[in-house]
Amino acid sequence: MKMAQEEYARYLLGNFNTNRDDKGIHMFRLDENVLKGAPYLDCAWFWPTSTPIEIIGSHSHDFEEVIAFFGADAQNPLDLGGEIEFWMGEERFILTQSKIIFVPKNVKHCPLIIRKADRPIFHFSFGVSTKYVL
Repeated sequence: MKMAQEEYARYLLGNFNTNRDDKGIHMFRLDENVLKGAPYLDCAWFWPTSTPIEIIGSHSHDFEEVIAFFGADAQNPLDLGGEIEFWMGEERFILTQSKIIFVPKNVKHCPLIIRKADRPIFHFSFGVSTKYVL
């Protein structure tokens, strides 16, 4: 009998990026280039800032996407610790609390702008696709 480590170890991913830039750390991207057949997933930390930073412009995909932002205050995890501007269609949202956003297939979304961050903000996005395509 094969030991589980030998058979499934390739599915336990931990090769994270720790290179910082002015925006934060783009810690990890999972897709078919990392693991054959894997869905697209991005993980990042955004650093505290008082200067607005546009992370990505307006776009759409031919797949559904989940986009999430979480504050880093262990005493109040709903508090985002900043302001994020997010657009879906022609609607503008200002996020000040931790949120998970579902974006339907082919719906225009973003720009995504970090308006301010008093504390680090954790972000992930996930798509039912093996690759992130604009």
